[in-house]
Amino acid sequence: MTHTITIETHNQDDLLLFRVLAERLGLRLQETHETEATGESDALQMLNNIDWQSDETGDELNTMLRNARSLGARDVQL
Repeated sequence: MTHTITIETHNQDDLLLFRVLAERLGLRLQETHETEATGESDALQMLNNIDWQSDETGDELNTMLRNARSLGARDVQL
């Protein structure tokens, strides 16, 4: 009978510890490595997981940021 245990680590030292333990016990080890979220949808999902406390809603903050932008022509003397 085969038993499978899945252990997810985000720390390289923890991964090394489990790898050494498996080798010492003579167990078969199978690793997979996932990269950090780099796509736009993954980044938006990560932003949704942030616990932000504010009196303003996200839409209100977005409006404040858009209104604070200065996109008009600027007179610059060189």
